[in-house]
Amino acid sequence: MSGATTAAPLTRNGDAQAASGGMRIGVDVGGTFTKAVAIEPAPFALVAEAVVPTSHEHGHGVNAGVAAALAQLLGTLGERAASVDLVAFSTTQAMNALLEGDVPRVGVIGLGAKPDLRKARKRSKVGTVGLAPGRDLETEHAFLDLTHGLDEGAARAAVEQLAGAGCEAVAVSGAFAVEAPEHELRVADIAAEAGMPACCGHQLSGAYGLETRTVSATINAAILPAIQRTAGVVERAMEESGLDVPLLVLRGDAGAMDIEAFRRRPSFTVGSGPAAAWSGSAARGSAGSVRGAPTAPACHTPASRRLRTSPAAGLRRSHRGRAIATTTRSSRARAGVSR
Repeated sequence: MSGATTAAPLTRNGDAQAASGGMRIGVDVGGTFTKAVAIEPAPFALVAEAVVPTSHEHGHGVNAGVAAALAQLLGTLGERAASVDLVAFSTTQAMNALLEGDVPRVGVIGLGAKPDLRKARKRSKVGTVGLAPGRDLETEHAFLDLTHGLDEGAARAAVEQLAGAGCEAVAVSGAFAVEAPEHELRVADIAAEAGMPACCGHQLSGAYGLETRTVSATINAAILPAIQRTAGVVERAMEESGLDVPLLVLRGDAGAMDIEAFRRRPSFTVGSGPAAAWSGSAARGSAGSVRGAPTAPACHTPASRRLRTSPAAGLRRSHRGRAIATTTRSSRARAGVSR
């Protein structure tokens, strides 16, 4: 990694913090630099900070910068690192991947049963999903008839078909799965067993509307491979540093999610970067703080409110197959297979 790296203790309140314990670490990935801070949350005190160049060209991408910043910070803390009780980070990786179209082809497996087979097949076939001007997400479609139950052999064949078509992740979306998700979950397990990262529509949104859930799951699936690599790199960095504490990720609503939820629902982190800047500045009482973003994740706890719907649920296809903004309010008024 090229470029200067800095890691420095902040003497302000440092000695008092060392005796009080309960330290938190926050890491934020920026376009030029990746920053990490250690704080004492109550009363608020900055203890140490580290800044490394964001590792765009590294084999592990920006994840390597997160690991480097964390290692630098812990090295600065020395024995005081034993007082750390959680690590959290914010990332724009999901948003950047979608805006730049840096996503793989996704296989969509639709599920349905008689008498709604035709409608379920149609509404789970999302085609090309527009992400940003000139940036599209390409999909392949397979469909399973559940009229007589789930045929696991047919599910495995569908996964093989999608893998053969160049898909690197799978989205499973079934009619009425909000109320009965067991078939979605089993098909996702079958995909995972075949080495394909997978997610389900009901896991991303509790909203009624098969097409909306399918698009939400498709967008989430598109960033699963990269996010799962990210989670692995950060976890390894913590293991190598000897930190055995909870690892949290800031969501787009400024709440926090654990690393396993991050692996399954990375689309919930769309907007994580701006949320970090805002909430970090609010926590410090300084809207212009340059340390706002890395400070923000450290100011949160797992008790943050729960998102009921993924930000990706705010996208659905128009009649031309392009993604457009829409509402995500659940409506039981939409009858039949629209669920």
